[in-house]
Formats: sequence, C-alpha cells, structure tokens
Amino acid sequence: MSECLIAVVLAFNLSLDRLDVLTHSNYQNKDVVALMIGVESAWNPDAVSPAGAVGLMQVMPATAKLVMKAGKEAGCSLPSVPYNLKDPTTSVQLGTCLLRILHKKYEGDLIKVWLDYHGGPRAVYQFTSHSINRVNPATRDYVLRLARLYMNCVDKLGKQCYTKPEGG
Repeated sequence: MSECLIAVVLAFNLSLDRLDVLTHSNYQNKDVVALMIGVESAWNPDAVSPAGAVGLMQVMPATAKLVMKAGKEAGCSLPSVPYNLKDPTTSVQLGTCLLRILHKKYEGDLIKVWLDYHGGPRAVYQFTSHSINRVNPATRDYVLRLARLYMNCVDKLGKQCYTKPEGG
C-alpha cells in the first residue's frame, strides 16, 4: 500500500477493507482515485451534491449514461444495467472510466483531467485560454485541493508530480 493510500485511510478514518473498492478501478493510478473519492464524497457512498452528483465519485446521472456508452470503446469494466450510483463499485467503475477517457483526451495532464471531471470541458477551455481565475470558483477550489493533496503524496514518495500512468 502506498504512503498516499495510508494517508487517505488515516485522514478519513477508514478501515482498510474500504479500499477494496479500488480493485474495480478503470484507472491505473489508485492514489489519484483515492484522493478524488476523499475530495468528492469524503468516502460517503450515499453522498449527493446540490448539483445532483451521486456516490463515492460524485457522478452525475447524465454523465453516467454517456460513460456507459463511451466506456466500452475505452475498454472499461462497466456495471450491468440497471445500475445504482450509490453502489461503491458502480461509482468507482463509472468515475474511473471517465477518468480514463479524460486522461487519454488530455494526454495525462491531471490538472485538465480534474478540471473536466468537475467542471466539464468549458473549465479546461477557461483555464487554457485565460487563467485559473476564470474557472468557476467551486471547480477551481476542487482542482487546487486535489493538486495540493496529490503533490504532497508525490513529494513523500519522491516521484514526479505529473507522471503519466500507463493505461490511463
């Protein structure tokens, strides 16, 4: 288990078996997934945001439908239909499939992946065309929080911050 995963367990007071859900990930970098779950839902599978995002990875129902279609082509392991976004395995399968698709789209640039995951492609456009200050404040705060957490984990592991994990 990486130091990053240990930090997630401690920060969210999780039992180690809660990390078992990561075995269903379609995204190779489990540290990124664990941090995102922490920021997205504080590891609460019943979490529902004011915008309507659901589950551990806070997947919007409309996004889930799109991921179910695009995910097969991306080689993702997907839940069977009908699915429940509050089911931890389903949330991780769909959320990490979206991560995998975005990872390929943005050639491994985690900042752009996180911007799109939280705020859609418009957030990426605003960031690349203007600055982070033009991005919706909620999305900006989300990305900055994830970047700080990830860089802290990476610093402890002595690795580069923006490595591109193989296979998305």
